[in-house]
Amino acid sequence: MSVEAKPKALLAGIGSPYGGDQIGWHAVDCLKQVAWAQCHPAWQWQITTLDRPGSTLLDALQGVALAILLDALQAEGGGPRRLMPDELLSELAPISGHALGLAETLQLGHQLDMLPEQLLIVGLPMGMSLDPRALSDWLDHQLAEFFD
Repeated sequence: MSVEAKPKALLAGIGSPYGGDQIGWHAVDCLKQVAWAQCHPAWQWQITTLDRPGSTLLDALQGVALAILLDALQAEGGGPRRLMPDELLSELAPISGHALGLAETLQLGHQLDMLPEQLLIVGLPMGMSLDPRALSDWLDHQLAEFFD
């Protein structure tokens, strides 16, 4: 009897070691604390943090069916926000601190047909207080809506 391989999924905190741009990394740590990936066993998870990844993000996305990207928003207050890829061009590109920002990288990936089938982008306001359980619940809700 053959067991089918689980589809690959990537949970990546995007940022840098400086100031509020670390929030994507902290979010990944929070999700690890509550064993979030183990609650989603249908996927083979790779969990990582990426330091201002630019085009190297495209390498991390290779062979992935689902990617969840957690990145900082230069907005104060509020909670996590699900972002649409086209929204990134208007909101993140002009304020990105990355050499090649997330929006530009995803646009390049789209042009080169290198993006996963399912891409969930989460914007986290800089300075936001992260509660591991609340973040896990919020992300679960987003995934449920994403796949409806």
